[in-house]
Amino acid sequence: MTTESISKSVVWQLLGKFALQGVAFFTTPIFTRILSPENYGTIALYTSWSSILTVILSLQTYGAIATARIKFSKSEMSAYLSSTLSISIVAYLIFFILIICFRSFFANLFKLDKTLLSILLIHSFSNYVIAFFVAYLDQHKKVIRSSIISVSSAVASILLSLILVLTFKNKVYGKIFGQAIPTLSFAFVLVIIIYYKGKCFWNRVYNRYCILLTMPLVMHGLGHMVFTQADRILLQRYQNEAVLGIYSVVYSLCSILSIVFTAANTAWGPFYYDFKKQGNEDAIAEHSKRYIKIITLLFVGFILLSFDVFKLMAPEPYWKGLKMIPIFVASFYFSYLYLFPVVYEVYYEKTKLMPIATLSVAIINIVLDLILIPHYAAIGAVFATLIAQILLFVFHFIVARFIIKEKFDYKFTFFLVPIIVILLFVGISYFLIDLYFIRWFLFLLVASYVFYDILKHRSIF
Repeated sequence: MTTESISKSVVWQLLGKFALQGVAFFTTPIFTRILSPENYGTIALYTSWSSILTVILSLQTYGAIATARIKFSKSEMSAYLSSTLSISIVAYLIFFILIICFRSFFANLFKLDKTLLSILLIHSFSNYVIAFFVAYLDQHKKVIRSSIISVSSAVASILLSLILVLTFKNKVYGKIFGQAIPTLSFAFVLVIIIYYKGKCFWNRVYNRYCILLTMPLVMHGLGHMVFTQADRILLQRYQNEAVLGIYSVVYSLCSILSIVFTAANTAWGPFYYDFKKQGNEDAIAEHSKRYIKIITLLFVGFILLSFDVFKLMAPEPYWKGLKMIPIFVASFYFSYLYLFPVVYEVYYEKTKLMPIATLSVAIINIVLDLILIPHYAAIGAVFATLIAQILLFVFHFIVARFIIKEKFDYKFTFFLVPIIVILLFVGISYFLIDLYFIRWFLFLLVASYVFYDILKHRSIF
């Protein structure tokens, strides 16, 4: 295994993830000039419920693909894939019928009309099917195929959303239909491919293995979605769609960080598992140090440029959200750090404590939202998320370091200096909002060092 192969994987992962997950970011400058903050808030509410339902409707069966790749032979994986997808489809049909039967109740609960509720159910599961197949490709290091699917789906969504927003009288419908139709089309084709190759609708061995491993992940994923999306739902209820719209645009800008570290971690995961399987602790230590250093510096560079980018990204009615950016950055950074212990827990199949941690933190986050949002609006919501992310990282670090009876690869000192660096720049950034030249000078220094480091080692990790 070479560093070049890791770098190639990361590059393709970044391309794919930017295309698939970065649609909201790259189209925001266009849509913020077409949609009002109120429109944007309604779409953000829809997106929040879609994220939550994607976890519930699917039972998160793709969560076992990483370890199934190690447990089962290469020839079995196609059958495993089709069999475990059946679990998600059966679960989805049950939930779909239940929600449709009580459509008025759920439409009122979600604060969406009945038409959007129906689209929401189909759209959410279609998103999951694409994520399911991409997870399979990622774990088998088929990064080019994964990226092609991601790019194609993203481009189709961008084009159709733009067309429908400009032609529909109801611009909210135009945006949502533009996203949902291509996603459904891609998902339908992928389902056919999965079953054609797998030729297995139900295998008790595969499905039992999958369910036992992923049931805790369902609660973990649900809890994670609740505490990342509860802010938006409660902002809409205690403030208004305009506040939610501004909050969501800031989130869209900062989500570029999530795209970067999620793509990097997706590429890193299979190699980390291989290093663990080989017992190659030196390789883990070497690559991990470079991994956290490069990502931390990317966060620093983002902080320095984010105010200027946001002003280009959205017109002046959205600029009330500028002060939220540094807090969001800190929140996303702890979200990145928690992936280190989580990947370790998944490797050893120790996932039972995940839902306890995530649901506990989700409850804490909701309580903080209820306290802070009525008084501090969107700023309160961002602080609640930051506290929740810190607690989640600390919990998983304790589990990996002290509870799992295996040697964790990282001591707390591994994370301490990067955390100090990020918090330092978050604090300084408020004093540099209007000092453009200083921020750009510091950014050029950071960017030059990152470029030099990657060029010197000829590797991203």
